[in-house]
Amino acid sequence: MWWVVALSGVVDAQQQHEGYLVWRGKVIVEGRDHWLAWDGVAVGRQVGDDGVLRPRFLRRGINAALNAPEFDVRIGRTNRTRPAGIVAVGASAPAVAAPIIDGDDATYWQPPIRGQNLEQYWVEIDLGRGVIARRIVVRFARDGDPFLMFRVLASDGEESFGSKRERRFFRVGQQAVPNKSKYEFSYEIPPQRQYPEGVVGEAIQHVRLEMLATDGPRGRQVSESEYQQLPPQERGAIDHYLRTVTGREIRVVSETYDELSADERGPIRYYRWERPRLAEVEVLAEGDNVIGLTQRPEFAVGEFFDDIAKRFITDGLFSSSYFLRAYDPFRNRNQVLIDLGARFWLERVRLVSSRNPPTSYQLRISDGSLDAAGQPAWTAFPERLNREVFLHLEETFPQQPVRLIELRRLNLVPGMDQGELAEVQGFGEGFVSDVTLTSPLIRLGARSMFSRLNWEGEAPLGTSVEVRTRTGDALLEIPHYYNRAGVEITQPAWEGSKEFDRGEIRIEELTGPDWSPWSSVYQRAGQAFQSPMPRRLTQIQVRLRSFEPLRAAELRQLSLDLAAPLVEQAVGEVWPVRGIVPGRWTTFRLYVKLRPAPEDAGISRLRLRTTSSTPIRLQSVRAGDDVSLRFGPARTLYPGSAGLSEYEDGSLELQFAETEGKQDVQLELVLEAKMFLPGTTFLVELHNDERPALVQLVDPGPASALVSSNSLIVSADLERATLLDTLRVEPAALTPNGDGINDEMAVLVTVYQVAGARPITVGVYDLSGRQVRDLSIEPDHPSGEHRVLWDGRDGGRHLVPPGTYLLVVELDTDEFGVLRRAKPIGVVY
Repeated sequence: MWWVVALSGVVDAQQQHEGYLVWRGKVIVEGRDHWLAWDGVAVGRQVGDDGVLRPRFLRRGINAALNAPEFDVRIGRTNRTRPAGIVAVGASAPAVAAPIIDGDDATYWQPPIRGQNLEQYWVEIDLGRGVIARRIVVRFARDGDPFLMFRVLASDGEESFGSKRERRFFRVGQQAVPNKSKYEFSYEIPPQRQYPEGVVGEAIQHVRLEMLATDGPRGRQVSESEYQQLPPQERGAIDHYLRTVTGREIRVVSETYDELSADERGPIRYYRWERPRLAEVEVLAEGDNVIGLTQRPEFAVGEFFDDIAKRFITDGLFSSSYFLRAYDPFRNRNQVLIDLGARFWLERVRLVSSRNPPTSYQLRISDGSLDAAGQPAWTAFPERLNREVFLHLEETFPQQPVRLIELRRLNLVPGMDQGELAEVQGFGEGFVSDVTLTSPLIRLGARSMFSRLNWEGEAPLGTSVEVRTRTGDALLEIPHYYNRAGVEITQPAWEGSKEFDRGEIRIEELTGPDWSPWSSVYQRAGQAFQSPMPRRLTQIQVRLRSFEPLRAAELRQLSLDLAAPLVEQAVGEVWPVRGIVPGRWTTFRLYVKLRPAPEDAGISRLRLRTTSSTPIRLQSVRAGDDVSLRFGPARTLYPGSAGLSEYEDGSLELQFAETEGKQDVQLELVLEAKMFLPGTTFLVELHNDERPALVQLVDPGPASALVSSNSLIVSADLERATLLDTLRVEPAALTPNGDGINDEMAVLVTVYQVAGARPITVGVYDLSGRQVRDLSIEPDHPSGEHRVLWDGRDGGRHLVPPGTYLLVVELDTDEFGVLRRAKPIGVVY
């Protein structure tokens, strides 16, 4: 489905910021530069030239040379870097050979074969990372000539020992006889390491192609007329031949040819210069190595020795390796934990060693979900033995979302305590399963409001787009001090160093204590803004989810509509705020103070709800100052002039007289409610009928001197409360015979301590286990009391036969998995 929402605004001045734009009363996020400025796993997203944000697609079967320039590599033994790709071309600049890895057969590199030695006719490609490659393909341009003879070499990046350390290459393929007609060559890479059956591909990072021979001025024979039409610089040799009495032809110089008799003169052959045009070099590899993609950027910052084992075996380079310490099961240490930062669809993990590989090991994977103890829920593979000391090892499994990978080097083979590893690599195919991006701080200047959140995008079946917001006024500024080399140091060390040795001071901004939590997920584009307003700052969080590997959601644009507040100041506080008994009716006093400015629209309605699914029972509403509210002469608005509406979600709404909502007023609401969360928030919404899209939330603050909470959150003691309480049904037996007595059964479900919208699965089953009716619900606030009705009918709206049935309720929680409650129920006639 597509979401497209028109925007309206009031501010004309365009203000461009990192990650967003303020223009005509809107905050707009669109285009490549905006999306790339958002915080999140960089390799988890991709933004096309069209500016559309999508999850990254992890590829299976790639040409690893094509995107080599996207990777940075070190220059020699320095700390400086440069883009990978074409790194050396004989005596020429590397850039001249860039066309051989651009994916376009119409472009090419043509070595300048005139006046140079064959030793200078070569090109070297650095893939920028180690890949598992199966084949190298070489193609020459059809409008030129193939190299007469050449060879292809490859290297994993390791260097030879000795005073002169040189990269060690091995031969992949060679054209050892002259060739002028074949334009494409495909060479299978010969194995250089020992690996078990079923594991294919060799570890390489560098490819070198060397020209071994050239025909120079005799590139290709042409007719005399064709020769005359060639540009002078392309005219090659003219060869004259003497014909012997036996018919043999011998090449002679032109002067000799001119002195020959007519019978002795053989043919004159014309040639153009050779055009050795290399169009493409392809390195056909297993796929994108998600471990290298996600881990390598992490080590671009931080100290070198931070998690050094993981640094060496996930840096994407086969030329670096690390000896892993054996896993200690008693202290649960020495394992290598790799967090991919997002969920990727994986099916294989490969271990590559250059020497002394692990003789035993174990791998575990997790999608990042937590078990009942709050730890990652792992899928553990069997402990593996490697007595044959294979240098390539691989664990395959059904394709699934993976975020965490853990490697344990074991020591199960007596006398073979070794465990040197060069790389851990992960492969699969599909869009990133779950990626979250957070906007930069959106600075509004003055305290402002948003009316609606809009977006334009696509979410095919099997995908979803989740958008949340949060707001605040305060920021915490954390200074970070650096020396001249860019290494972070302490403030005293920075202040005590010479000015020449001082680096920059970077200020990190963190959200302050007044920031709201992330809102609930916006259910649709154009929905009213859900976070507390007015505020000076806001942030947006976007989550793209794919439940099938080959489908992905996408976002083209996201925007917020700016609006003026209904009232300049609106604060509230509630009492009591502590020691609340969960699940029981408790009386609260809620104070709200409203101070509109003269130009404010004011309010016509006040809506009250909590973050639990429970009804609020209003007893009274009074208006007045602290003295009148305490001693009695305050005005009673309810029961009285204020109207009251109650809603199925448990919220209630007060309607005020026109003049009441446009003046300074202090309200006292006496009400009853039940608490089902450790911290339950009273949400007080202000509305104006003339501006229906705008919702202003009352801020916690000093609304009355009669209480001192300055809070709209109350705390309940839920240490002994279960998340999903025992089921209750009313009546105990259902008699759906149409007489109006017990024709419906109410299922009462009580949930504690579960925040965020999620489904509550309610099903009726016969004794064979077949579901006869699905009564599931998906409340915005699952914690609370829920009442579900069953009329004794199945999914086809037919009455079920009398008998015993099983009522099953399930709740999927983050910490404890799926909780289940069941209760037998009866149907009688």
